[in-house]
Amino acid sequence: MGVRRRMFFVLKLHAMHGNDPTVDATAFGGLRSPREELQRLRVSRLDMRALSAARRELRRLAVSQVAEPEREAEILAVLWPTGRLSVADERAWAATARIYGLHPRASVREGSAESRITWGTTMGLSVRRGAGHEGLGRVLEARHEGDFTRALYRTARVAEAAAAPIDFLRLVDDLTELYTGFESPGGDDRARHVRRKWRRHYWRAVEGRGVPSSALATVADELDPAAFGDSTADVT
Repeated sequence: MGVRRRMFFVLKLHAMHGNDPTVDATAFGGLRSPREELQRLRVSRLDMRALSAARRELRRLAVSQVAEPEREAEILAVLWPTGRLSVADERAWAATARIYGLHPRASVREGSAESRITWGTTMGLSVRRGAGHEGLGRVLEARHEGDFTRALYRTARVAEAAAAPIDFLRLVDDLTELYTGFESPGGDDRARHVRRKWRRHYWRAVEGRGVPSSALATVADELDPAAFGDSTADVT
């Protein structure tokens, strides 16, 4: 049930921001018809009014330098109005929604070849585009939830500056594991696995290895490669 809920959560983020990703059943296999679910979210006037208000609030929240749990809770109430969430899910969903609000055009097409990227890949691509690596080490090494969250948002601003692609479905899954590690000693092993994976994927992306060329397809038309001192063709 947890995986299915996260799939629907990411679909609702797409709907909230008016995005139209290519939805692949291999990624959203826990939903009977992801395309129909996405369309249903868009045809309800009442729902769209709520989503529009939440989108404006989320954008303000995304650029805020201060953690505001009450406002994050309000956003989550729109994104998931029924059912209880674990503490780790709340943290992971709030962080993912906040990053989406900061960089909503970054989404890759979940489930297809270009979605094989993690937050480490996103940060590696940001560095290759000349946006720097602010906060990455702190994300990987943070041992306290507050330090991790603040560092995560700093790296999100780097990704925004580089217009780097993000797989939000994979991000929310990884963040759930990381926040579970903060909440429960039993989650430490999975959290360490995510950190190692991010570090490995970061260096692969920096060195131009293991990144599908189509990972840039969703943002390529928005970019002037010269602005980043690099060519998108070099990040394959």
